[in-house]
Amino acid sequence: MRRNKSIPKELTSQFRVSKKKMQLQKDLALNVPKNSNVEFRISSLPDLPTPSKELQELIFEYKLSSDLYLAMCPPKKQKLSKPKRGSKPINSFIAFRSFYTRAIRHPNYQREISQKLAKLWLTEPSKSIWDQYTESYNNYLSRGNKGLGLVDWLTKVLNIDLTEDIAISQDHFVKPFNSGTVQDIYLFDR
Repeated sequence: MRRNKSIPKELTSQFRVSKKKMQLQKDLALNVPKNSNVEFRISSLPDLPTPSKELQELIFEYKLSSDLYLAMCPPKKQKLSKPKRGSKPINSFIAFRSFYTRAIRHPNYQREISQKLAKLWLTEPSKSIWDQYTESYNNYLSRGNKGLGLVDWLTKVLNIDLTEDIAISQDHFVKPFNSGTVQDIYLFDR
């Protein structure tokens, strides 16, 4: 014997379960234009970490070599570049490498320093800070912003002036050059 109980209509309500994934649209909910440079974070990004002594020496060595190369071989006329396609997300090491090699122009030096930076990266104490930078930059890219490369974006967000040489502290290298030693640099015309 089957009993059929009925519930009075005034005690029920109707609802539907949708299979669509409900997604909060940040830009609409917060009235922020899609292409704005606003990023929402619970905490601000940490300051740029102080480079290790090994990193400072490496950057200094290649910066000097690059400057000498540019002095001897002035840059050629720049070719028209292809329009930029959408930037891809990057990882922490790429961000680290891009930031510290931004001033090295010679392609051979770029390859050499990249290999040496990869070795330094294994023992880099500030990996977590670079993780935060790349997470924020990748969020910036995912919102459709393609205008700034990583270095430009990072200097803007951290309010860093690139006219200062961040990687090399002034007092770190002043003492060896003021020690009375003679440094011979020979420039040859081609």
